[in-house]
Amino acid sequence: MPEAVLIFTFGPVQPFIAEARRTADLFTGSQILVCLARAAGKALKSRGRLVYPAELTEAEDVPNKLVTMVSWEEAQIAAEEARVALLREWERIADTAGRELERLGPLPDDTWREIWDRQTNKLWEIFWAAASLEGRSYREAYKEADRVLTGVKRTRIFEQAEERGLKDSLSGRREALHTRDRNARDYWKAIAGKVPTAKLRQEGRERLDAIGAVKRFSDLAERGRFPSTSTVASTEFLNNAKGQLNRYREAMEKLLGAYLYRVQSHDSEWPYDGDLLYLETLAENRLLESYGMKKPDHALLEKARCELRSVYSQLKMRPSP
Repeated sequence: MPEAVLIFTFGPVQPFIAEARRTADLFTGSQILVCLARAAGKALKSRGRLVYPAELTEAEDVPNKLVTMVSWEEAQIAAEEARVALLREWERIADTAGRELERLGPLPDDTWREIWDRQTNKLWEIFWAAASLEGRSYREAYKEADRVLTGVKRTRIFEQAEERGLKDSLSGRREALHTRDRNARDYWKAIAGKVPTAKLRQEGRERLDAIGAVKRFSDLAERGRFPSTSTVASTEFLNNAKGQLNRYREAMEKLLGAYLYRVQSHDSEWPYDGDLLYLETLAENRLLESYGMKKPDHALLEKARCELRSVYSQLKMRPSP
């Protein structure tokens, strides 16, 4: 029974990761891809010998292109089992997000489920190719399988899907989730009222489709908190400002009060998001958008601005834009 080189891959990868607004979206998106690849890899391993990656340990990330050695007669069976395992894992991950949204409410109805099923069921494109080793080297068989795989991927066979109404905030391409009785803005406003602003922008300003909702509300999204892009960009400024932020922090805490949320529990001097180190954030529209504060006290707002300008003056620098 001759062996074969089987190459299995799936996508889209880059668009899936790129559709993100927060660093947490990037992390969860990449972890979803790893989980899907691992599920497919385990199915392939049960039928043959993995070549790439050599192992499927939980500590290692798994690429979206897998290579395995299987018997030529079982190549199609192995690829189909890997496809089923990948889609089953995606369904499991997506279901955790769906249950969380159902818990938060409003309850999904037929309109909501039609959008959810349409978007989650037609996301992944799965490709594979195999070449027999009979009468040739591994290298020759791999090159043939890879050539065929490239050709298959270029055909880009997919079903058209009509995406009506208000689009989601992450991709701008797909219909945002909503129910029959609530439009997308009202639906996500109701969800946002039950989660921290760090999770979802308030007042319906951030609207997600099914794919974005999986990134934001699945069990993988709860595995850690991540610094925002503002926090990353302001790191150098924050390091230089140590010992000089106390007066500004106190003024800002009086201004925002219960609207504040901590992101760095290990830092007692500055446990808040880096966006508050930017003067531009201390504006009514930004405080409403990012923190849900509708009517800030103007005296407290001006006090916070003055204290932050004072820090800029002392350091002779501002956080990087």
